[in-house]
Amino acid sequence: MENLRAPGSQAFLLRAKIKVSSGKGASQEGEYGLNWWSGERWQESLKIGEFGRGREGVKDGYWQSRLEDFQPEGIFDFDRALNLADTLKLGVDEYWGKVSTDKNHGDPLSCVTVNWKKNLTRTLCFEQSTGKLAHVKIGFSPLNGGGRTIDYSDFMPLGEKQFPGKITITAKDGETVEISVTKLAPLTSPAPADVAKGANSEFWRACDDAVEPTLDSQVQPKYPDESKWNHEQGQVTMYMRIEADGTVSHLRVLSSPFPRLSQGSMDAVSRWKYKPAKCGDTPIPRETMTTVIYTLGD
Repeated sequence: MENLRAPGSQAFLLRAKIKVSSGKGASQEGEYGLNWWSGERWQESLKIGEFGRGREGVKDGYWQSRLEDFQPEGIFDFDRALNLADTLKLGVDEYWGKVSTDKNHGDPLSCVTVNWKKNLTRTLCFEQSTGKLAHVKIGFSPLNGGGRTIDYSDFMPLGEKQFPGKITITAKDGETVEISVTKLAPLTSPAPADVAKGANSEFWRACDDAVEPTLDSQVQPKYPDESKWNHEQGQVTMYMRIEADGTVSHLRVLSSPFPRLSQGSMDAVSRWKYKPAKCGDTPIPRETMTTVIYTLGD
């Protein structure tokens, strides 16, 4: 119902305004644009503050160019929020869990949890009257003190589809990302024959039935003694690229409560080994995030 990019869907264009507000009152604005002709031909642009990214979809993947060789945590949330099919898709070792009802968002919602190896990964809530995905909770855990929520509202029609005109992402630190769709319409112009690659473009292979990477061997991060003495604890979030051979590269700390915890996390994660993502039988690289949680217990 909400997946505009499903096979056989009509060509469309989407434009949106973006506003990112921190918990301290600072804000950034941005814009998003997507021209979609088919799963093998599309063009996408994203600009938020100093971050910029362009993608050109082609057969078997897309060309990507960015101003930096990594992407911030909020951009991963942005991509997930816009691509509802990825939010609904079950990953490796994920399974449907508890079903419940949520009455705290106006209209009654039917909710279901998604679990991974007995750990809760996200909760999906649907409007009981329409079946539309309305509310998502991601990454909530007693250890990390919270996660992110995504709220969908103000749905807009496109043929037989319905897409949210407003999407709000709220992070555990109070940061919010508001995505307001300014235009959603059929795309009548033909797809360009040539690929407009940006500077420093890199090809990323992709497919609808991709198998995501899974951790194969793990080096446990060392809790620095000085951090223990000073009662330093919390969550370190890192950007990383999992290569086609399962090794970790391009590791970068995105957020951390203390510098000493950052270094310990980097040292350990750089030696992790994964079963790489795959398209069919072909291993492919993937960019993602990982977290290391330091807690002193009771």
